[in-house]
Amino acid sequence: MTQPPSTNMQILKPQIDLLAQMGKLNPGFARLAVMLPILAAAAAAAMNYLGNDPAMAFIILVGAIVLLVVLAVISTVAANLLSIPGMAATVVWFVRFMLTVFGMVLVIPLIAWLTDWPRPAACLLNLSPRSSCQVAGVQVPPAPPAPVSPAGIPANNPRAAASLLANYRVFPQYLGVAPAKLSTLENSLRNNGWRVEAAENMTGKTTGSWNEIRVNPTMDKDVAKQLADDVSAALRRPIIVKVVSAVRPDRPEIWISGD
Repeated sequence: MTQPPSTNMQILKPQIDLLAQMGKLNPGFARLAVMLPILAAAAAAAMNYLGNDPAMAFIILVGAIVLLVVLAVISTVAANLLSIPGMAATVVWFVRFMLTVFGMVLVIPLIAWLTDWPRPAACLLNLSPRSSCQVAGVQVPPAPPAPVSPAGIPANNPRAAASLLANYRVFPQYLGVAPAKLSTLENSLRNNGWRVEAAENMTGKTTGSWNEIRVNPTMDKDVAKQLADDVSAALRRPIIVKVVSAVRPDRPEIWISGD
């Protein structure tokens, strides 16, 4: 029968090593399986913080800390169970099962945060059919420039008040776009009432092909569509509206590549 670890061992050995011992797992594998998701969560928190989303960074860090506390509780419960005769086999399966659940709890939101699959991270528990989480992937076709009245106001094209649009900071990200076209886009958006931040050239930072705006699931759908319409009209190309939970509600992003 497996002997319960001594009190000194519980104090001196890391909790992960205790879990590995009680679950009859390789200690190196156990450390890797637990610490990699935790490090990934820390990296996600750092990226969200640097991306001007401290609230999401705080949530991720708190979640990681809570899961570590849960692991400590599991190891304590397992150690206490080992003191009961005949419970060694049950403890092994209990530890392995809880570590599997721990991995799944971390991996699913991590995949959702990276790929928006199976849903954006902010939408994982949102089942409301009226939620803006339902608008991912909507394509806005290129729109011709709206006819302009003598006063410079688009005719027969109701728009949100400029004061409302000014609440949003638009961040263009581009790759392989001609400076003249980028300037046209920025000037057009500013003329339409948007606050446009300095565009970021993604050359050398990432690769890909984009033709989309990225919005937070909670962003007003009409405002998101209006931004897509304005970008589409300026670039004369279809634009995809993509829901991405990492984007702040008041900071939609434009991702475009090529001419």
